[in-house]
Amino acid sequence: MSMMRAVLATGPPARALRMGERPIPLPLRPGELLVRVKAVALNPTDWRNIPLAQEGCGIGCDFAGVVEERGPQLRGTAPAQGDRVAGFVHGNLYKHQGAFAEYVRTPADLVWSVPPNVPFTAAASIGGIGGSTAAQVVFMKLGLPMPKPGVHTGSESTSGPKPGFVVWSGASSVGQYASQLARLAGHNVLVTASPENFDYLKSLGVSAVFDYRDPDAPAQIRATAEREGGPGVVCGLDAVSAEGSTLKAIETFGPRGGHLITLLPVNVTGARQDVKVESTVVYTVLGDAFRLWNKQFDANVADREAISRWYRVCGELVGKGDLRPNRLRVLPGGLPGIEAGLELLKSGTLSAEKVVLEI
Repeated sequence: MSMMRAVLATGPPARALRMGERPIPLPLRPGELLVRVKAVALNPTDWRNIPLAQEGCGIGCDFAGVVEERGPQLRGTAPAQGDRVAGFVHGNLYKHQGAFAEYVRTPADLVWSVPPNVPFTAAASIGGIGGSTAAQVVFMKLGLPMPKPGVHTGSESTSGPKPGFVVWSGASSVGQYASQLARLAGHNVLVTASPENFDYLKSLGVSAVFDYRDPDAPAQIRATAEREGGPGVVCGLDAVSAEGSTLKAIETFGPRGGHLITLLPVNVTGARQDVKVESTVVYTVLGDAFRLWNKQFDANVADREAISRWYRVCGELVGKGDLRPNRLRVLPGGLPGIEAGLELLKSGTLSAEKVVLEI
């Protein structure tokens, strides 16, 4: 049995990480790919779920790399051996899975083709949890139109006043991607952030940025959106997903109300009834059943089909610069450097940056 290096969970009682080895995930099942990992991106979920992982579980979700082998029953449209791809897996849950390794096994319909002008580090930051969550929020939960291959969307295809889309925490990884996707879908995007990130977020195409610390920010967002002549804010994302941030995001909505997505379940009892608040979990797009937050999630075929459609257009948008990656903080050290990267994430000192490592 061939082995590979990987970052593994120690399990109880330490509930930490260790460098180790586990079998290369072969043989492949029908429809699967074996990807040689070239870069990984780090997410808060990677360190938050370490205490839940059993001994020997693979860690990490986001990866980009090169197709090493193809499983049986793959059609010609699937990535070929040697193709550059990116995606994510459900890390911290299985002993045979986890992106923080030399190889990862993935269904062929759950990766996207990385253009040659896009570095693996950038691809890992896009095609992992951050970009996939944004696609789930914008296209699946809120129902905005998904771009089609070869078809440009956004402001150039939308005439008249645009509906408003709010992102609370626009500088977060998911916030940056959701802002860009909402703009591509023809919405007027208004976000909150720290002042030092205002110019950067405007470079991504958002219409206006507001200081999240300003107590008047919700009223300012609402007034700005309604001055555009449209219906004001009608949908959006709270990328912080705490009670206080969600209540503030709700205050930005126009007179017709709308639909707000959170990344964690939030109690908003007593808030406006004309704003629907709904949480989302990105792992449903992988199409497998799982358990999280003491709740059982059934296999979701519709979400998997939707993310597969998104992946078919994602690479084109990235290659043309219509969807830009997060600003990257590239750390040294390869797989052994991941633990330091997770500690950096936990420190809370990063702002508008995504931690990535080359493997």
